[in-house]
Amino acid sequence: MLAATRDGRPFRCPASIAGISDLQLLEREAWYTKASGIVEEQVGSDAEKLKADSPRQHADRVSIPVLLIHGSADAQVDVDNSREMDAVLRKAGKQVDYLELKDADHQLADTEARTVTRAAVSCSDTATRTLTTGGNGFILLKNSVCRSSQKFKRL
Repeated sequence: MLAATRDGRPFRCPASIAGISDLQLLEREAWYTKASGIVEEQVGSDAEKLKADSPRQHADRVSIPVLLIHGSADAQVDVDNSREMDAVLRKAGKQVDYLELKDADHQLADTEARTVTRAAVSCSDTATRTLTTGGNGFILLKNSVCRSSQKFKRL
């Protein structure tokens, strides 16, 4: 995701699956868990660098369509990372699709969650993809680039 905020030319459509969009948020949340040392070791603690390396801070620089996928029960990377990234991209007028998989964890351990994710990522042009959630708890993926429309039961 960060690469798309810096120079999107090499990419057609980045797919962020359970991705971190705000390193400062990650650091704050880790402070309350046993992971704070690991997070600090991996991403550092310099507030300016964390801000500079957080895709959410640079949504206005994205020049290509973006696909965000996140499980609502992700315990490793809070789903708010994708929800907030979706919101700032939309506010900046960017093309974005956000697919939240109900009760899916960080690893997308459930077979249906992986199937939905594979289908969404295989649709190569997010600019023509429409993701809708039906009132009956189904997710419908439609894409003119995809080989066919597919219907999946929401987890």
